[in-house]
Amino acid sequence: MSNNILVNEQFGFHDNFSTDIAIFKLIESIFSAWNNKEYVTALFCDLAEAFDSVSHDLLILRLEFYGIKGYVLNWLKSYLHNIKQKDVLQFVISPNLQLDGEIVRHGVPQGSVLCPSLFNVYINDFPCIINNISYTTFLADDSNILVSSSDRNELNSILCAFLNGFKIISCY
Repeated sequence: MSNNILVNEQFGFHDNFSTDIAIFKLIESIFSAWNNKEYVTALFCDLAEAFDSVSHDLLILRLEFYGIKGYVLNWLKSYLHNIKQKDVLQFVISPNLQLDGEIVRHGVPQGSVLCPSLFNVYINDFPCIINNISYTTFLADDSNILVSSSDRNELNSILCAFLNGFKIISCY
């Protein structure tokens, strides 16, 4: 991604954004809040099966938004669309059972060089959406979200609004 389309909160899978820098910036944000006499709450999220959850249609829209068009976009569409997944159940005593293949509508091919870049483009806008209430770092499918405030009640309200906005949990 040489066109600098990835947000600065995205670490890993591109030059000069190592895990060391991600950890440093995270710790720096915590100390900055403490120096401002603020309370800090951190959410550490690991997106389960993140690369498998990428919607092909939404990814194509994201790629178009970032200027991927023409032959390259068509090639990526053919790379992602109409891929069939077929399951074979193996039994010890009886013959194998082959299930009909189904078209895969989610996921980027793992193990490819392209997979991390496609995933980064897919989640690239998330920090832009939440940075007005938090500090965010991403490393592949792991995200760290820091929320800080000088008032505990306000911190709780911000955190609950954030979690409820993404329908993660209920706050009381």
